[in-house]
Amino acid sequence: MEIIDLRTLAVPAVEGSLVVVTNLREEDVSQRVAMALMNESKLARGTVHIELDPIGRQTLFENKGSVDRARVPTFGGPAHWLRDSLDLCRVVLRKRPPLGRIVLGDLGLIAHTNDPRAWLGAVQAFVSIIAASGWNLPVVAYDTRPGLLNDLRDSVRALADVTISAGRMDGNLVAATIVERWTGVSRSVSMPMPQ
Repeated sequence: MEIIDLRTLAVPAVEGSLVVVTNLREEDVSQRVAMALMNESKLARGTVHIELDPIGRQTLFENKGSVDRARVPTFGGPAHWLRDSLDLCRVVLRKRPPLGRIVLGDLGLIAHTNDPRAWLGAVQAFVSIIAASGWNLPVVAYDTRPGLLNDLRDSVRALADVTISAGRMDGNLVAATIVERWTGVSRSVSMPMPQ
């Protein structure tokens, strides 16, 4: 198995793509991999981390260095979440360009809602609007709930340009399978556990 450094991994292969990272077992692996996934040439650029928040009633925002993190409520439904998330990206881009990526998760929080199809449409619209915006940003989505597959998860993975399934190996290593939809290339790799 090839050992890689996520900072030098050329994923996603195209700007404006969707990368979906899922867990094989532990709940923290996919979020860590999603946050670490960055081409080295873009490390100096910022990240917008949009956390889906099923409990909150208003968007909570904080800046930690190069990461602008926002907990965006889902209680208002998919359309409300979509509008708030796009507004957030627009505001952050105005304040501090250039960005290197948008991280979105946890998809597992919306997978078992009353209307998963509407949420699929919202995620699909979000990715499409970001891709069409000219910002050239990859969207890296993560799902931390292993083994809870359903139509929403399968559909989001089917939309992805790149899927990464990751799980902790012995020690401080993560094993991952990376599949690129457009080329059909699949490879198994291992990497140090991201911080």
